[in-house]
Amino acid sequence: MSSFETSPISNANRTRTSSSSSRDTPSPFDKAHKCRTFPKVESTEPPISELKLLGIFSLALAITRCDPSISRNPRKRLCGIFIEPTAPCFLLGQLAKNDLHKEEIVGKEFVQMALSILMDARDLVGGRFVLVDRQDKPPTKSFYLSNGPRILKRDPEKGMCQMVRYLR
Repeated sequence: MSSFETSPISNANRTRTSSSSSRDTPSPFDKAHKCRTFPKVESTEPPISELKLLGIFSLALAITRCDPSISRNPRKRLCGIFIEPTAPCFLLGQLAKNDLHKEEIVGKEFVQMALSILMDARDLVGGRFVLVDRQDKPPTKSFYLSNGPRILKRDPEKGMCQMVRYLR
């Protein structure tokens, strides 16, 4: 049986016991309220039911620069009617599958789960897009391009690329 933890790993939604696992331990970023990390877990069959961690993803708030190097149309989509040097956004980070169970889930499921949460957040507080910072390497590029984000800008010196997915 597979389930998605709608509650992120955080201090606010747990009580510590001596039997708590490392899965229940929030990251320093979660503790500092800079992001929320969401696990994807699956329970094994009885008689001994255990949870298998299939993977995680993290969501955060961010601000991106609307550099003059970005063409006019994408800049307008990022900032809307306002001409600002920065734009607030959501950040999708730490998208990772557990190597022990990598055949049991596809990365697209993580993206869909994250977008579902972000659409709810957008409806509550606003927001125009999701930012993805990734290494500028072919495997990650093809994965993200097949899941909706488009390249916004590259930083060849750091080997990084920023991608955006507009929330509709």
